[in-house]
Amino acid sequence: MFLGTTPIAKRAWPMGSWLLIVVPDQGAPLRVPFAVARRQDIRLDLNVPGPGEIPSGFLPVPAGGFVWQGDRFVVSGMPRDLRCLDDFLLARFPVTCREYAAWLNDLRTRDPGEAAARAPREADGAPSYWPLVEGEGYVVPTAGRPGPAGTRLAGLSLDWEEDWPVLGISWADAAAYARWRSLRDGFLFVLPHEEQWEKAARGTDARPYPWGTEAYDRICNVNSSHDSGPRPVVVDSFPWDESPYGVRGLAGNARDWCLNDPGLAAYSGWRVTRGGSWQNPSPAARGAYRAGAALGTVQPFTTVRLAVAVRIGGTLAPWILSLPGQ
Repeated sequence: MFLGTTPIAKRAWPMGSWLLIVVPDQGAPLRVPFAVARRQDIRLDLNVPGPGEIPSGFLPVPAGGFVWQGDRFVVSGMPRDLRCLDDFLLARFPVTCREYAAWLNDLRTRDPGEAAARAPREADGAPSYWPLVEGEGYVVPTAGRPGPAGTRLAGLSLDWEEDWPVLGISWADAAAYARWRSLRDGFLFVLPHEEQWEKAARGTDARPYPWGTEAYDRICNVNSSHDSGPRPVVVDSFPWDESPYGVRGLAGNARDWCLNDPGLAAYSGWRVTRGGSWQNPSPAARGAYRAGAALGTVQPFTTVRLAVAVRIGGTLAPWILSLPGQ
C-alpha cells in the first residue's frame, strides 16, 4: 500500500504488526517495523540516512521503542520491559573468515605475535587452526587448499570455507577487529550491545524468532538442520533467517559476541553472547535467548558481527569509548 510523501497525516490503522518501507530521494530504503495495539496512537519520527552515511553491508535500525525480553520459554531470559534505543547500524552478516584473514595478515606486518594470538583456535593459547604460509600469511584452510592435520574445527570433519562466519575467536579478538575496521574505514565500528542485538532480531512486536512466531529447524542453521549432522554454513545460507530489518543469521549458524557484560557481579569478567548456532538446539534460536562467556573464552560457534554507532551519547557511550583500550 502506497501511503504518499512524507509528512504523512494521521490516519486510522488496523491493529497488528506492520513493515513500513521509506524510500528517500537519495540513499537506501529504510525498513521500519512497527506494531499497533488496540486504541494506540503511534507517531514515527525517522532519521533517514543519506548517501555515504551507511557503510557497505550494514543496515539501519531506526530509533524508538521495542519490547525487551519477556519470553517465558527462555530460561536464561529476563522480565519483559519496554526500552528505547537511538538509531544504529548493524551488519547484515557476521564477519567472514575471508575478512578476518585480511585483518590478521595486516596485523602480522606490524605485530606477528599478536596476529598469532588472535588467529582462530580451539582454545586461548592453542595453535592456530589456520596455517601460516610463507609469502602469503594466514590462509583459510578450505577444501581447495587444505591445511595440515589439526586445521579443521574440533569435532568437525569438514574443511573451512572463506565465507563461513569466523569462528574460534574471543571477545577481545572481536573488539580488536572492530577497532581495526574503524581506523581503516572511518566509521565507528563496535560490537553491538545486546539491547541493540535484540531489537534488530525481534523488531518492535516481541516476536520470538527473527522471521516470526513459529519454530522451524530448517529455517535457521541449528544442530538439527542437516541430515548429515550439525555444521557451519556460509553466511548467506538460510535466507529465511532474516529479521524485520533485513539482518541475517541471528537465529542460527553462529552466536554474536556483544559489547556488554551480563549485568551481574558474579559475571563482571564476562560478555554476553546472543543468537543460536550450528551447535545449539532450536530453543537457542529464540531472540530473547541470552548466554555469555569470559573475555578470553574461545568457542567454535561464536563470531563477531559489527555495529556502527551513529551518535556518541546515552548509556552505550561508556562501553563504546572503552573499546580502543581493550
